[in-house]
Amino acid sequence: MPRQLTSPVPPLTDRDLVRFWSYVALPSDVGCMVWRSALNESGYGMLSVGGRSGRAVRAHRISYVLAYGEHLPELELDHLCRNRACVNPDHLEVVTNEENVRRGPGSKTHCAHGHEFTEANTIRAGTRRKCRTCHYARNLARYYRKKAAGQLA
Repeated sequence: MPRQLTSPVPPLTDRDLVRFWSYVALPSDVGCMVWRSALNESGYGMLSVGGRSGRAVRAHRISYVLAYGEHLPELELDHLCRNRACVNPDHLEVVTNEENVRRGPGSKTHCAHGHEFTEANTIRAGTRRKCRTCHYARNLARYYRKKAAGQLA
């Protein structure tokens, strides 16, 4: 039997629904409906549902359930827009854990500034990758800031 990755979203009260929609921003120019309340340490929107005896649920899961119903517990929701705070159900796709990991941050081919992650341009920091070009530029800028401030001998 496949392992269960997520528990079902508990039944939502009318109060839960009103609270949920009050925290959702209108779609941006790229269609993201961004969560405007509490985010967990990974950047996912969180909402406490069920009153005092309830629990915290990821907001994008609530959005998906409202739009399409519950998905199979052994599957996960993947943000196609790569924005973890987005709750637009059209930006979510049900995938296996393996597919979600494959699409994750480690699969990026370029840094945020457009430099390609090649062997020569990549610094490995544990499981993370850093762009060598950006790293060098940051260090150089820090050197000149310190030099201008008289902090270098």
